[in-house]
Amino acid sequence: MSMSEPHTQANTQTITCCATERGWLWWVEAFRMVREAPVPWYGIGLGYLVIMAALFLLFTAMTAASAWIGILGLLLLYALIPCFVVGFVAAGWTQARGGTPKFSHLFSGFKADVKTLMGVGVAMVILAGIAVFIFLAMLGGDFAAELKSLSEKNDPVATLAFFTSSHLWLALFVLAVLGTLVWFAVWLAPMLVVFQHAGVVGAMRSSLSASLINWRALSVWLLVPLVGCFAIGMVLGVVMVALASVLLALGLGGEGGMLVLLPFLIWGMELLITPFLISLGALTAFVAYCDIFHAKDAVFPRAVKESAL
Repeated sequence: MSMSEPHTQANTQTITCCATERGWLWWVEAFRMVREAPVPWYGIGLGYLVIMAALFLLFTAMTAASAWIGILGLLLLYALIPCFVVGFVAAGWTQARGGTPKFSHLFSGFKADVKTLMGVGVAMVILAGIAVFIFLAMLGGDFAAELKSLSEKNDPVATLAFFTSSHLWLALFVLAVLGTLVWFAVWLAPMLVVFQHAGVVGAMRSSLSASLINWRALSVWLLVPLVGCFAIGMVLGVVMVALASVLLALGLGGEGGMLVLLPFLIWGMELLITPFLISLGALTAFVAYCDIFHAKDAVFPRAVKESAL
């Protein structure tokens, strides 16, 4: 692992600037952990997925009774995310020390500093809302009404002009930048709350600083899922073509059989892959945190090879 000299903040936290290739190796090390204990990690990821989906459906249904209740419920849902992130970290921490991750680890965050963790979640929602407000303010007028009008008119020229306007793309660029900064501020914040007892503002500030310092490794980290999604899409395309060929050979009718089996194939693939991806993504944050904030400590057992960038 190649690293440059660490950046030291006023609060004595040491932020290490990781080598660019660490963005890829965060995925590699996280994948190794999932591969070593696939069943527990699948269960943890599936549990998180089911809980969040159930809460989302519940709070969405509440909007029928009261819009405010539904909005507050959804705010609570997002506020719980840092608590669950700590659960994944607790399972990874246990495995890194020779233990076995357990489903019960998922709820470890609710035994920690819940108030601060939920504060990070609430701050994330507020900051994201401010970013969206700025985006809409830059567009001016009623953006939703304008889209509806374009849809009703069904004018290809007007639609193309709207979606290729420099005004819209500038607003989208600002939204992307602000959204990225919000994500940077919350990415490592749950770990900073638990491991370094940081407050909401301190944790988010340190997470933002660490992300900006490690922008090169983060860029590589972001490319991995993008390439992975493309590869999965290619594989699914090949599977669908093969399935259609089999159905035609069996005389079941390619198009009719595909229409019947396609939803089940997609749901099956999602049920098989998504829980692993959730656990994998959460573990990359844990591995990155150890690299960035504990480069000199034996927090995460791995071979450390250092040299100047």
